[in-house]
Amino acid sequence: MNILTDVLSLIRRGVFAKVANPDDVFIIGVNEQPDMTGVASPIPYKSVKVIKVKDLKIAPAFCDNENTPTTPASGTGQVFQKQIIDPITNVCTNYFRSLKSLSTNLTINESLDDNYIELTTTGEPNLADNLGTGAGLYASKTGETLNFKSLRGTGVSISQSATEVTLNHASKVILTAPNGALWEVTVDNSGSIVTTLV
Repeated sequence: MNILTDVLSLIRRGVFAKVANPDDVFIIGVNEQPDMTGVASPIPYKSVKVIKVKDLKIAPAFCDNENTPTTPASGTGQVFQKQIIDPITNVCTNYFRSLKSLSTNLTINESLDDNYIELTTTGEPNLADNLGTGAGLYASKTGETLNFKSLRGTGVSISQSATEVTLNHASKVILTAPNGALWEVTVDNSGSIVTTLV
């Protein structure tokens, strides 16, 4: 039986095996131009060999990716997400997570030489505090936001510029009597106190 004829017949009829058994064999050889000693008798430059399926070892064109440590610590994340191999084409695709900043003060960019991921921040992990024994203006910190109390006053007016807050005494004072009545207290040009029911 001519095995080459059988192989060509199977190819023409589209008969291909779906699964190979461990002891099935492949015919392998080096694909090079053979030496010719005659019209019909080529002599291969390299010898043809046979190998069993179970002994066939081919260097993989791809390998698995894995995060280290495989179990991330609390508060950390992992870059490698998954690997998908197309069951028809056998094309392997590795998926990696992108980096994203949730802070308006943190930007993420690729370096100019394309070798690094660069993290740039304009914020600092600072806190604020009040000095002295008077009423403090600092209230709290939320994330990267420092919260300060607003200024209010009775009998004073408050104005502000780009760099200053100014407290001005009002020309009159409103006092509340025990019965709830409001009295306006002013001083005339002679220095006398004048009270007026509001």
